[in-house]
Amino acid sequence: TLDAILAVDVVTATGRRVQLQRGAELRGLLWAICGCGPNFGVILSVTLAAVPYRPCQTKSQAFELPKNFHAVPCLETYAARARSLPQEISSDCILFFGGPKLSRNTRPLIMGVYDYSYIPQQVPLKLPAAAMPLSLMQSSNVSPAGLVEQEPYLCEQPDGIVHEGATNSRGFFVRAPFIEGGAGAEVWQALLEQMLAAPCEHCYVHLQHAGGAVGSHTPSSTAFYPRDVEWSVVVTGCWPSAENNLEASCREWVMDTVHRLLPHAAGIYATDLGPEDVELAQYVFGSNLQRLLRLKEQWDPDNVFGRGFPLAQLK
Repeated sequence: TLDAILAVDVVTATGRRVQLQRGAELRGLLWAICGCGPNFGVILSVTLAAVPYRPCQTKSQAFELPKNFHAVPCLETYAARARSLPQEISSDCILFFGGPKLSRNTRPLIMGVYDYSYIPQQVPLKLPAAAMPLSLMQSSNVSPAGLVEQEPYLCEQPDGIVHEGATNSRGFFVRAPFIEGGAGAEVWQALLEQMLAAPCEHCYVHLQHAGGAVGSHTPSSTAFYPRDVEWSVVVTGCWPSAENNLEASCREWVMDTVHRLLPHAAGIYATDLGPEDVELAQYVFGSNLQRLLRLKEQWDPDNVFGRGFPLAQLK
């Protein structure tokens, strides 16, 4: 979305309304907003480049995984296939606990794989025998509005309880490291071990597949730095709102998972971070950080917009 921004209408820290237009190269405030917008003003409107309408073909598959090291090759197989896909196809993956309402230890571990394709080409997913198929759903000629209804991050899983019930009955804590395509077995081993150590059956990990399109721009083209990302690994601690005793352990689990992935990460998703996340914030902007700090000093020296991402604390 950031790369499609053509113009922004923004109110700055002094109350000044500024209308910014993209030129041949992003400069100044608009460059900063494309990656760190909430730190620079209140966005009133955004103009995006339009793309031709194309219907989408979707496929969702669910597999039960063994709760041991045999699950690692299943994740590796998914990852290898996702990396090989053309940019017209993306493939998300979610690890979650499914089945009837039993304890986390007795619920099966489920891997959901969600393909979105704008071309008729089919790329079969052939997992090792350790993965037991549970369900398969396919749709053709899906409109953009229809895609929202199928978005696995927003909707209930085909076999499981990730989003069972209204979202206001759950508490959430989310952090998302970016992982490059060359991730080795240690990444998938860490994700498996962390899932099996989750403190609540509602915790899950969503691998949002970037599919290489992010890499069509250089790291310095906008404030958004990690252009080699293959997945945004959305680690979500989730607990029933009525069980507040689980919140602390779910938050700790998310942070433990992120710290295990950090040595292999290309960066961290900035939007999830708050003022307390100074350590993680250092992984967000790479070599773009110093330019961002200079622009922050120019446009918001008093840190009026400092309640979210802790940019000013990185000086």
